Amino acid sequence: MAELLPDFASDYGRWLTSRLSQQVRDGVVEVSTPLLDPLNDGMRVYIETGPGGTLVHDGGMTIETLAVHGVDVHSTVKRESLVDDILRSSGLSMEDDRIQTQANPHNLPQRMHFLLSAMHRISDLSLTARQGKATDFFERVCSYLDDRDVLYSTHLSIPGKTVEHPVDIIIPLPRRRERLVRLIGTPNINTAKIVSFSWIEVADVRPEAERVILINDEASGDRDEIKSISQQTESILQGYSTGMYRWSCRNNPEFKQFWRAA
Repeated sequence: MAELLPDFASDYGRWLTSRLSQQVRDGVVEVSTPLLDPLNDGMRVYIETGPGGTLVHDGGMTIETLAVHGVDVHSTVKRESLVDDILRSSGLSMEDDRIQTQANPHNLPQRMHFLLSAMHRISDLSLTARQGKATDFFERVCSYLDDRDVLYSTHLSIPGKTVEHPVDIIIPLPRRRERLVRLIGTPNINTAKIVSFSWIEVADVRPEAERVILINDEASGDRDEIKSISQQTESILQGYSTGMYRWSCRNNPEFKQFWRAA
């Protein structure tokens, strides 16, 4: 008599179901899944139902998380083409960096699955972080430090409890300490939360290190115009950083504390 095999498909289905959860925020359903993003967090999808039908999307977090890892999907034709191919193959679209799809009661589970699959594939672009040309903001900061003969290194990954956390610039300090710098080109609440999560884990493994934020608050194409940063964003960043600086203040005397070793 042939030995009966375990029902692997059903076992997997039960495991998956046990790790799915949802909650409602301001009328939007947030579904948490066990699929992991580059920060080792569970991927989430959002479902909004209105007169025009049902919209399923990622809340913009896929592209935002890539940006935190130093990957701008719009920076090269190759990356944009790759993202477009992934979206088209799954019948998805992107609006204001939010990956989304329309659904109805009959195909909603399938559309969620296609969305999650695309989010996972696009998230793999985090593996290309810092391998290509550095961002304009990064280059400007490095040029600023070079002009002042500041000793520094770049692109360090620090292992945390869950994942490795990228650090853009490291400035050595006396007594074997260091200043770890994260550059934020698009300051907002989501970015602040992601960077603060990194700082929490970095503080556990490098308690003596300074954790510094440098924000690009100059509007693109017009360095006389200052970008508005919400008070909540600033509060989140300041809560887990030992220092926070604005790029627009680089000519002010107090900005020297950003790069000076003492």
